[in-house]
Amino acid sequence: MENQQTLSAICTECGLCCDGSLFPKAHVIDEEDQATAQRLGLTTFEESGKRYFKLPCPCFDQLCTVYDVKRPHICKAFFCEPLKKANKGDISLEEATKKIKLAIQLRSEVKALASQHETLKNLSVHEINAYFKNEGVTYIKQFPVLFMKSSALLIALASLRKKKE
Repeated sequence: MENQQTLSAICTECGLCCDGSLFPKAHVIDEEDQATAQRLGLTTFEESGKRYFKLPCPCFDQLCTVYDVKRPHICKAFFCEPLKKANKGDISLEEATKKIKLAIQLRSEVKALASQHETLKNLSVHEINAYFKNEGVTYIKQFPVLFMKSSALLIALASLRKKKE
């Protein structure tokens, strides 16, 4: 129980899944989830026959502001890979925390650099990375440090996601 509380505390202090860094959307599993999402003011949409809500979540403000109330299923069920591995004993809690803290630090650096540019300042990390991908070399040359930090963040975030089989 104590380990679960520690994992939950690390999780709620992180927010990489809530702020749009890890994912641009979250799955809504059923009608009850849809009603919960609407009650919380989440923007839902359908894509490929599945329902999602858009991230970043408006209920996230440095931490989840609705953690103690009814939240969508994915919000209760999701744990990043390092926390899952720490829970199973595959890696130490210290190692999991180190990976998460690195991603959080890089997110802060990317957001700080992006805030200096009108075009990028209000974008999520996912949107910043998509911007570089879509706009190409011109923007990479224009924002080289931001591009490098953003690339480092992508690598750090990859360690938090489930590996595709």
